[in-house]
Amino acid sequence: MRLEAEWLHAAHLRAVVEALGGEVYFVGGCVRNTLLGEPVADTDITTPLAPPEVVRRLEAARLKAVPTGIEHGTVTAVSGHEGFEITSFRADVETDGRRAVVRFSTDITEDAMRRDFTMNAVYADAAGEIVDPLGGLPDLLARRVRFIGDAHDRIREDYLRILRFFRFTAWYGEDGIEPEGLAACAELAEGIDGLARERIGAEIKKLLGAPDPAPAVAAMAASGILARCLPGADPALLAPLVHVEREAGAAADWIARLAALGGEGPAEALRLSRADARGLDEIRRLLAEPLGPAAAAQRWGARVARAAALLRAAGGDPGGLAGLEAEIARGAAATFPLRAGDLIAAGMAPGPAIGDALEAARARWIDSDFELDKAALLAQIGELGHKGWPLCNLPQPWISSMDLQGLLPLAGFAFATTWTPGPNNMMLAASGATFGWRPTVPHAMGVALGFPVMVFLIALGLGEVFQRSPALRQGLAWTGFAVMLWLAWRIATAHAARTRVRSRPLRFHEAAAFQWVNPKAWAMAIGVSATYAQGGNPLAEAGLIALVFVVAGLTSSQSWTGFGAAMGRLLGSGLRLRAFNVFMGLMLAGCGLWLVLE
Repeated sequence: MRLEAEWLHAAHLRAVVEALGGEVYFVGGCVRNTLLGEPVADTDITTPLAPPEVVRRLEAARLKAVPTGIEHGTVTAVSGHEGFEITSFRADVETDGRRAVVRFSTDITEDAMRRDFTMNAVYADAAGEIVDPLGGLPDLLARRVRFIGDAHDRIREDYLRILRFFRFTAWYGEDGIEPEGLAACAELAEGIDGLARERIGAEIKKLLGAPDPAPAVAAMAASGILARCLPGADPALLAPLVHVEREAGAAADWIARLAALGGEGPAEALRLSRADARGLDEIRRLLAEPLGPAAAAQRWGARVARAAALLRAAGGDPGGLAGLEAEIARGAAATFPLRAGDLIAAGMAPGPAIGDALEAARARWIDSDFELDKAALLAQIGELGHKGWPLCNLPQPWISSMDLQGLLPLAGFAFATTWTPGPNNMMLAASGATFGWRPTVPHAMGVALGFPVMVFLIALGLGEVFQRSPALRQGLAWTGFAVMLWLAWRIATAHAARTRVRSRPLRFHEAAAFQWVNPKAWAMAIGVSATYAQGGNPLAEAGLIALVFVVAGLTSSQSWTGFGAAMGRLLGSGLRLRAFNVFMGLMLAGCGLWLVLE
């Protein structure tokens, strides 16, 4: 018998075969699936050549040889940007149920004996001629999943073969579950406990992706194997789910089938990826909500909505299957008409209340079957009385919009951020050391008053524009870095004999303007606005926040200026002061670089 398949004649594969002098055999899935008329995903190559000889021949043919598992006999040949795994014939020397110590062989029968099932021990040579050293071809053609030799021995070599037995039965078996193999799996089920949970999870995922895994999973449950993999799992809903999937024309979804099994902590038991664990959790949460397919697709996405509808139908509620795909498509395509900017434009203060209002509006929009438009939603937000909504708040004394519990943390934040080292404070210290305290006062006042003005405007809504424009953020960050480099050069060369620029402190308007290109100032202003602007009275709260920063800024700027002036008197006017200026200039440049990269 000869294989007839396109993959056998692919140019990149033939280049590898020719490089090895034709001393290759194809084995495993590529042979099995070709003979069964199933899709072929991987091309496994085996050879009587030892790994060093495989590498030598590949390199002689100018093909890249990657020693991916050379200690176990596997070399990956790269041909035309495609990888082909080549494994030398092997025989097991020692096994412990998880891994094996092997020796290389030139005997194809020895290589076949270490494989798991007879259908996987059918080979084809370089020309496609079938080679069947163990007589597994009849089992393969009959779709009979049977262990090679004694099932107990094969399982003890690698306990993962218990799960592979059920997976292969689900995918390829047409003759029921082979009794001897099932009995051996049940007897040796304890060995599963020693397997890595990731390996178990990978097998369960593949098993549940089979066209109909229900009979195999039911056998796993009856033999106690399912409970070892997923404690608390119940396969009762799986067969009805598979039936409903076929009725609805839905593709198999292993996550939905895992949800049907239930169980205790499946994400941990099977070591699911974060994405898979999140998908499973969303399906379970949706099953607890009375949402139709369109609403579910809008809130959770098409896959989760479909899975929940199918699971409900499998549980005896077939009503949701009528027009299922059309409803899912309608919900997934619907666009929520409201954005945070719409609320701010209508007068709502930026802050956490925006998110709460949007979530409530979204729930009402979904409940309306996506009928409510922007105007109706804005009106309903007003009716709901969300904090920060201007139409829902009566006039109040400006100071009452932030109580003492909020004012004290704000003051602590303001003093902590304005007193710690940063571009402003380093520049003030350097200026005080070079020019003295009095000439630096305009610079200090520009910082102390310029930053609160910036905070006031951002708290009123300017920060929303900044946050919604990544290009603007990047542009301001790099502009600020350039300005800081220029200022760092001025500081470092202040009073130097060869500088062409007459040194002087920054003026009031220059220091105030610098705040708008200072990355730390932007971060502080947006952070304090989002945290402490509660939305009770936007104008009053912005003014109060700015006032707190005026007090903090006046004390910190004058203190850093005084510190610099004291350093100037200590260092004198010679080389030590110049060294101090160079140090402060480098610190300012480094701070600017750190801020823009952060």
